[in-house]
Amino acid sequence: MRRSLLLVAVFGAGVILGACSSALLKPRHERPEVQAAFKLNDPGYAAFIANRIKTLEWPNADGTVTRFSVGGESAPTRNLTIKGKEPLSIPDDHGHTTLALVEIRENKAEIAYMSEFHHLSFGKNLVTVDCGIVELDVLKKGP
Repeated sequence: MRRSLLLVAVFGAGVILGACSSALLKPRHERPEVQAAFKLNDPGYAAFIANRIKTLEWPNADGTVTRFSVGGESAPTRNLTIKGKEPLSIPDDHGHTTLALVEIRENKAEIAYMSEFHHLSFGKNLVTVDCGIVELDVLKKGP
């Protein structure tokens, strides 16, 4: 858990610094306001991730891969796979969400996320950045 919190802290600090430095590079009159938040086990983000991720692939020390399914019924939008610690980016019309699998232990997967949302289309000169970690129930697939 300590490793997970350290990863999330570094991940979050990088996101916040990146968003702030990006905002500082724009001309003064166009610089958006950046609002950032860190959340641990936020139910809204857990539901967002669970509704999109179908499979997790966790590499073993011997080079094999163990596959896990995210608990619950399969919804039509659940078709994405997170492969090991490889980041997965989910774009949308106003930003993107990046996911990274931190750890799988005792049928629980810890997933770090960073979501960036641009409000310019809604008439606001604002970017919100949310990051954190959620824990999802998973089931091992196959032998």
